[in-house]
Amino acid sequence: MRLNKVIALSVLAMTICAPAWAQGITVLVNGSPVAFRSIAPVEMNGSVLVPLRGVFQSMGAHVDYDQATRTITATQGATKVVLPLGQTTAYVDGNPQVLAQPALVEQGATLVPLRFVAEALGAQVQWVEATKTVQISTSGQPESGPPPPMPLHRHHAPQLELQGYISEIDQTAAGLAISVDSADGVHRLDVNGQTTVLSQVNGQQYVTTAPSNLRLGDQVDVTAVDHTALVVKSSFHGSSAYVTGVVRDPQGHQAIRTRQGKIVRLDPNVHVLIHHTEVPVSQIPSGANFTIRVNPKTGLAYELDAP
Repeated sequence: MRLNKVIALSVLAMTICAPAWAQGITVLVNGSPVAFRSIAPVEMNGSVLVPLRGVFQSMGAHVDYDQATRTITATQGATKVVLPLGQTTAYVDGNPQVLAQPALVEQGATLVPLRFVAEALGAQVQWVEATKTVQISTSGQPESGPPPPMPLHRHHAPQLELQGYISEIDQTAAGLAISVDSADGVHRLDVNGQTTVLSQVNGQQYVTTAPSNLRLGDQVDVTAVDHTALVVKSSFHGSSAYVTGVVRDPQGHQAIRTRQGKIVRLDPNVHVLIHHTEVPVSQIPSGANFTIRVNPKTGLAYELDAP
């Protein structure tokens, strides 16, 4: 059965140096008020945060908190939401979602961004200025009357979605800077503590990995704001093989032959690393064991690494 779920919330202005603790807020779920026992909603960095359990449980969701990993997991029906504290990336059914304001703990209560809570559960949001109320409905039908502009937002800067490959990697004081060669040009982006890096190998599930595992030539999907990568999803086909020589494939392209007789075509800009030192293709030793990265879209090997 589809449940109609409505939350209402009013917001007071933020102070300059501290979050604005809202007063006189009414929160409604399906028309019934929700009592916030420990702490009131707060506005921070343009986002309204509300106590986790008061909202999710009133919507019928099951909520767990893992103290060891500082991770919130909320489930409702077939939807699973994973929300790491202090991080700008959450996951809905395994898909990363970018947050302008991360969840946090204040006065012993876990606070989550209201817009994320609503969207994670498939809700619609409506702001009622006259009563200082935000109404969130998952019925598919907004409350009567046109919805005024919402005073809740993700980020002032536009969000950029890119698909391409990494053409340059540089070390910076804050982490890395990568250049992503996409259909609309090359974009240089910072990869730092705000960035979540996910890796998919051989079509398996994406897993979180360190930025240092990014490689030149990696096929990536990137979500960025203000020249900072918020999410980098890298995918490649990886294998290990003994290389017996450098050859030409039937079309005349440069390739390598493995001990099993497989011919792997090389990207024109392939990087060959032997003991962490880059060497030209002509210096690939026969019989060496290489880890091979292949672009899943082009089928070309773009990195050969013999540690």
